[in-house]
Amino acid sequence: CIGGAIRDPLSGRSYVYGAMRVTGAGNPLTPVSETLSGKLPQRKIVTTAADGYSSYGNQIGLATGIVDEIYHDGYTAKRMEIGAVIAATPAENVRRETPAAGDVVIL
Repeated sequence: CIGGAIRDPLSGRSYVYGAMRVTGAGNPLTPVSETLSGKLPQRKIVTTAADGYSSYGNQIGLATGIVDEIYHDGYTAKRMEIGAVIAATPAENVRRETPAAGDVVIL
């Protein structure tokens, strides 16, 4: 998230004014006794991840307008965590140039 929410907007001198977070996990109400071998209980994962995102967002002043948690057995073995920010850049900070021979494009 450092790349998406901090580095990228800073590189464009942008102001981040919104964010979203979508996660996927197994049922957090599943008893600890039913936890997969070698895995943390789903309740521990979802509460710790939510606390971490909240702390991070508060520290950098990120206004998160959409937070959606999807609970499905398909996410029990492997959690899903995606997020995005939306930002605006003043027109005078935008550079549009014509590519020249020898330019390198990094995607």
